Amino acid sequence: MNTEPAARASRTTSRKPIATLGTAPAVKPKTAKNPVVIYAFHCTEGSRGVYVGKHEVRKGDPRQWSSSGVGKLPSGYGGSGNWVKNARAKYGDDAFRWFVLEVVEPGQDYANAEARAVAAAREEFGEGCKNIQNGGDGYDGEASRKLWENPAHQALISESMSRAWGDPEYRARIREASQQAWEDPAYRARATEQNKLNARAAWGDPDFRERMNARRSGLQKRLAAATKRRDWGQQPLPLDNLCLEAFDQPRNPLPCVVPKEPRSEALGTVLEALRQHPEGLTVPALCSLLDRPETGSGGVRDALSDLRKHHQPILNEGGIFVLLGEGSY
Repeated sequence: MNTEPAARASRTTSRKPIATLGTAPAVKPKTAKNPVVIYAFHCTEGSRGVYVGKHEVRKGDPRQWSSSGVGKLPSGYGGSGNWVKNARAKYGDDAFRWFVLEVVEPGQDYANAEARAVAAAREEFGEGCKNIQNGGDGYDGEASRKLWENPAHQALISESMSRAWGDPEYRARIREASQQAWEDPAYRARATEQNKLNARAAWGDPDFRERMNARRSGLQKRLAAATKRRDWGQQPLPLDNLCLEAFDQPRNPLPCVVPKEPRSEALGTVLEALRQHPEGLTVPALCSLLDRPETGSGGVRDALSDLRKHHQPILNEGGIFVLLGEGSY
């Protein structure tokens, strides 16, 4: 096993003030009520990349943690970045070493500490640093749109995910991890609440609503159908209530129709890809990721349309297709 990346990570991630580790453009300061750990995860398998992030520790005292270890952080946190989650699913927790860069005290600025740590990792590891964002500002729909407008980013992510998705063992572990996660009531509650916030943010975004108004004819048809189901006492389909709310109409009070799981492998792979990318994917990204054409036999656009016929709650956010989670529609 090549230990040089781990040795460099150890040298780079000594527990000293982040200000001495790297420089980065200032971001909006953010504080937390609990200590925030700035950490680095280093994968010792595959590409042996390094990912830097932040983690607010609500239980226990991270100031008593050791500076490094194997697996997940002592709090049980394993990282939220897609690269980290995918690598853990493929190689397992034991393939990761973690390093504490700094513990930011409650009430102090952790956003700039994280941004400086990401800058330091990029300087030290180059492409081995797997962070997409600069840190500090988080990851939102607008950031996703800007990233996917960059052809180089599309090619990088698509190539990486295509290699991973071609591994049957990887696909099996991803499905197993997803099922286990949704069996956890606490995780399901957090994911549901976040999906609600994402959906409300999408419909509340003036730019998004402007794009929707440009497609008003289609939305009017959806609104008419949603209104009819509500007024006739029928169960709403996924996205019905979001559409009603967008036009300031009362919601349908009945339980929503449960989305159907597709039997077709062609539809299932598109659905699974959207589940693994909660930030959403464009049609070109799906085509590259799944090695499928855009239209015609096995086409991605036809699959998206058929998934909607299965009542799957897929929202088109300006060309980025997002699968909403249970409880967010």
